[in-house]
Amino acid sequence: LSVTKNVLHEFINKRRGDRIGLVVFGTETFLHAPLSFDHVTIKQFLDDAQIGFAGPKTAIGDAIALGVKKLMNEKGDKVLVLLTDGQNN
Repeated sequence: LSVTKNVLHEFINKRRGDRIGLVVFGTETFLHAPLSFDHVTIKQFLDDAQIGFAGPKTAIGDAIALGVKKLMNEKGDKVLVLLTDGQNN
């Protein structure tokens, strides 16, 4: 998890001028950090996330659905990046 967080920090640092949000998923799916230009705060929310934070399962479909829902009304290009351990619920 720490390696993934480091890679995401580097990714976020390169996304100048982009709004970034964070969806956390497990048994439940929730918006952990809404879309924001405040990358410092987004990285703090990322650092706070832990394995099992949203429960022990992996509801990937719910995470994708919530991410798409949050991006639907945004103008311009949109990208959804999904990171998972590969386990299925």
